[in-house]
Amino acid sequence: MRNLGKALLTLAILLPACADDEVDGDVSRGWRATSLAIGNQTSQWQAQADADGTLTGELTCPSSGHYTIEGSITDENHFDVSVGFEGCTADGVTISGHLALHADVTVTDNSSRVHVDYEGELEWSGAAEGSCDVDMVADVAVSVSGNDASVDASFHGHVCGYSADAVVDASTHG
Repeated sequence: MRNLGKALLTLAILLPACADDEVDGDVSRGWRATSLAIGNQTSQWQAQADADGTLTGELTCPSSGHYTIEGSITDENHFDVSVGFEGCTADGVTISGHLALHADVTVTDNSSRVHVDYEGELEWSGAAEGSCDVDMVADVAVSVSGNDASVDASFHGHVCGYSADAVVDASTHG
């Protein structure tokens, strides 16, 4: 389940990283609240899966309301999940709508790779007002060799009216 959390966090950091223009305050607050609502519960998703990996359940949101989850967890590294928000409130934002994700995670001793497809439509009210359509693919690879590390990331599609098209390469040398 930790790998699912990594996949979701990839999306959480995506919006500010990819937008060419400054992200609208409502979009930023809405996206942060959505990430908070999901992120606080991912450790409980495994408990909602049956022995065959079928995932169904209803989880409580941080402030009020709930969201439903449905899909499959093939193993710790492969997920197909749909999240349905029903009056879910987090950080003063009420979230409605759905978000689907497919994730593949590969982890070795010195590297990890996350590939996530996201699609959905969200509506926000309260501390953030508006809607957000999501249709995006993210690929993030991290490798470590001795004291050196590198990150390669690419994002394609759109999130909340902003282009998600970006390629990021970074490295450190120790």
